Amino acid sequence: MADDYKIILFLCNWGPHAAYQALQDSASQIPAEVKMVRIPCTGRINKALLFKSFEMGADGVALVGCESGSCRYGTGTTTSQKNVEDSREILDLLGLRKDRLRLENFLPDESESLLKFLKEFADEIKAIGKSPVTPSPTRKPALEGHELIKQIKQIIAYHDVYACQDCGKCSSACPLTLSGKPSPHVPWQVQLSRGILTLLLYKKASGPALLADYVMTDVHPPSTLRNSFGIYAMY
Repeated sequence: MADDYKIILFLCNWGPHAAYQALQDSASQIPAEVKMVRIPCTGRINKALLFKSFEMGADGVALVGCESGSCRYGTGTTTSQKNVEDSREILDLLGLRKDRLRLENFLPDESESLLKFLKEFADEIKAIGKSPVTPSPTRKPALEGHELIKQIKQIIAYHDVYACQDCGKCSSACPLTLSGKPSPHVPWQVQLSRGILTLLLYKKASGPALLADYVMTDVHPPSTLRNSFGIYAMY
């Protein structure tokens, strides 16, 4: 059964992911053993994270990134090559076999080559067999239900830490932006700055209350409210 084997695919968000998406769009038969994890860059997956996958029960790990010279961050491909080479040697020393870890690089239009690699790697892992590593049973944190945990959750909810951070990743991958047309997405920081500037130029702000009304209409985070009052006070 496919569920008997677990292969973790760390997939770069840029070139290789476009190839992987093409496989999904065309309903290609991606091996069921492969569990894809989308990452910003293969250079971010250090040796500790690679070994953590095996510790948690992975039978094989594939790190798939951009071709040399096409890495968006410059050194991602080189860094991943070094990490994988070192990790493969350690796997051999541990008796797990270095063949359980592979690194490959693909361009966005190499979807067929990517599919061929995934199938071949899945077959190799099946030939090697299950990993002898038994993952440790999961345990609930000792602090579960503790008052400190409740306070942390309240802080997270209050500051809305999971909200959009306007990192630009979504807009940089947006088809509208890639076509050369202006993106309709305007970061809330820009919206807020425009609003404050308008209030100052026309001198219609009679105090913090009016500014608060503007900020609250766009549902900005509480921290932004405090920063806004500080900016307004300077003028």
